[in-house]
Amino acid sequence: MSRFVLCAAVVGLTLTSAVRADNKENIEAAKAAIATLEKTKDAKERAAAIAKLGKVAAAGQFDAVKPGIPKVVEGLGDKDAGVRAAAAMAVGQIGPDDAEAVVKKLADLLKDKDEKVKENAVKALGSFGEKAQPAMKALREAKKEDGDPKSKFSKDVDAAMKTIQPKKPK
Repeated sequence: MSRFVLCAAVVGLTLTSAVRADNKENIEAAKAAIATLEKTKDAKERAAAIAKLGKVAAAGQFDAVKPGIPKVVEGLGDKDAGVRAAAAMAVGQIGPDDAEAVVKKLADLLKDKDEKVKENAVKALGSFGEKAQPAMKALREAKKEDGDPKSKFSKDVDAAMKTIQPKKPK
């Protein structure tokens, strides 16, 4: 029994150290991404930095990402489609506090010319759940414009709408 307890303690300490190392790496990565967003004009670098912030937030390090949220939201209106797509995905992973403003911007992106931007906007809206209620009309219109109810995009829209407006049990 004591060997089991000793082994469990060693495994626990090892896992704790690994988590701390991951957390530290994520915090440093977030700081570097924020610094990149503040200084670079290069669209690929901005898109990569925004994507990194989304991944760090998805890994549970929201506090490390928080200072960069305004830059991520700003990316939703970027002239570069790659930056807009990365920003749409990242806001879905981050879930900014000001959901109302972000939901409107994401709903506007459903009319974007770039397919990846639209796909990521749909996924992000779905991740906002009921907070994305104001985007329901835009989602229905995007699905109608797609024209193919069996397409991946239409199925993604259906999934997002189910999360945003779940059916109430009878």
